[in-house]
Amino acid sequence: MREKFLRFADSLIKQEECSLIYKELSDVFDEVCMFHEEGACKEKLWHITQEPKLYKEVGDIFGNKVGNFGVAFEAYNRYLKNSDPEFFNNYQRIMKKIGYDVNLESNDDDNFSDVTKLCDIYDTIIYMMIYLFQAKEYSGIFELEKRLTVAFNNIQNYINKNPECNSKDCLADNEGSRVHLSEILSQEQHHNDLNKLAIKLNSNNKQAYMNITGDFITYKNYNDAMLFYNYTYCNVFGTPLKSNIIDICWDISDYYRDKYDFYNAVLFQKYALELELAEN
Repeated sequence: MREKFLRFADSLIKQEECSLIYKELSDVFDEVCMFHEEGACKEKLWHITQEPKLYKEVGDIFGNKVGNFGVAFEAYNRYLKNSDPEFFNNYQRIMKKIGYDVNLESNDDDNFSDVTKLCDIYDTIIYMMIYLFQAKEYSGIFELEKRLTVAFNNIQNYINKNPECNSKDCLADNEGSRVHLSEILSQEQHHNDLNKLAIKLNSNNKQAYMNITGDFITYKNYNDAMLFYNYTYCNVFGTPLKSNIIDICWDISDYYRDKYDFYNAVLFQKYALELELAEN
């Protein structure tokens, strides 16, 4: 799948065969129960083809598989508006009279804009990175991250050349996808390159900093742990520097305790106590 995803990313960046890629990816994500990503690819296909049935499919996915009824409601309303505008106008008028607002979140014209399609490409590369993380194909994640940077630069270049474009909503979606990917990558505690990428995607991902520091401590790289904690983690979060590795162990233990992750809380208590005993 790694090589296929790299080809998909390259084609999307060139804006080649986007419709075919979104369709195939929606099937791929369905097979591994990545239903949010499946529905999102259907919506991206809609941005290109404008086929009303796609929004019905989006509504079915988010309503029946994801359980996000707000997104499903929005999708069904878009389906009605685009498949039968006259019916939708009457439906909207009656719903307003009984106290329900079915105004859509944005104008359909915005959904077909060039900047939205560029943002769709960015999000889709993130979806493929999530898939590869779940499959533990980590090398592909770093290859796709190079494409993600290209996709991001394409968005920024377009906005710089077209400052009047309506990019607020789709940029917010990209930010949400980026933060989500960062959180997923930081689920892997003993892979510092993945956690460094998680930090690159979201510098406020505390879990990733703790993973890297904790990994150094686990393998007794105490000097690296001190340097990373004091001059990277503390610098970002504005916390006081620690004078020794034992205090860092207790701090990591407290972090996991507050997250109700008692296994790791006790593990770093153990490390702290062992280091204290070794000093005596």
